[in-house]
Amino acid sequence: MEIQVQNVHYQYSKDSREIFHSLTWASQFPEIIGILGVNGCGKSTFLRLLGGLIHPTSGKILTNGEVVTGISSVKKNLCFVPENAKLFLVGPTLRKEVYRLKIGEQESDRLLEDFGLLHLADKKLYALSEGQRRLVAIWLAFQLNRQIILLDEPTIGMDIQGKELFSKLLKDATAIGKTVIIASNDSRILPMVERISVIQNKGIFLDGSPKDVLYNLENTTKLIPNQVVRLISSMNDLGGKIPPYTNISQLNNYLQQIKRRNS
Repeated sequence: MEIQVQNVHYQYSKDSREIFHSLTWASQFPEIIGILGVNGCGKSTFLRLLGGLIHPTSGKILTNGEVVTGISSVKKNLCFVPENAKLFLVGPTLRKEVYRLKIGEQESDRLLEDFGLLHLADKKLYALSEGQRRLVAIWLAFQLNRQIILLDEPTIGMDIQGKELFSKLLKDATAIGKTVIIASNDSRILPMVERISVIQNKGIFLDGSPKDVLYNLENTTKLIPNQVVRLISSMNDLGGKIPPYTNISQLNNYLQQIKRRNS
């Protein structure tokens, strides 16, 4: 299963600015991918294009060699959870949502208990907090038989327990061969991803492993600096601790020295 984006141009209307220009990108399965970029760069639009919710102005997107023509052409293989979880959930309760998956009542209850969601099972979804709704929507997406999961800003309003569950879902997804594509600038997701694609100037500006991309991120984009520090600090394979530099140039030089030492 593979996604290919081939020379895609996109603008909302003929009179609006172009969001993407000659965008080319491909996924490799399975992997966890973080899509980064400043607000308004097109992260959500990118996911909507992959999910068939909108169509390129020109160019094409393929899933497993077949052109994406709309939601119906990808729904067997792909699941998209938008930033507004209400658009994904049907309701009225999480238990009803799980029963609709036709897993069986006993198995459904076991799943909810295993993931620490049983206490939310019978609450009305509209009564949950924004973070709780988003968490249960994401959890439900991972229970579907889909090879590709698209998540738009999944961690907004998510507490520590939610982050732990989210991390577990990602680890489980990798183990069973799913690809997860996450559009977010939340630094908490960076240690969870295996690849980062940075959108800038209407295309993919940086793309590769987190370590390689983040060495160049601060000097070449307008993204928040502490994202790099948090991710690098979480990488045990770098060895040593990041000193408390306040100068970005000094920090980058230090990281380059570690990269040369480990290469």
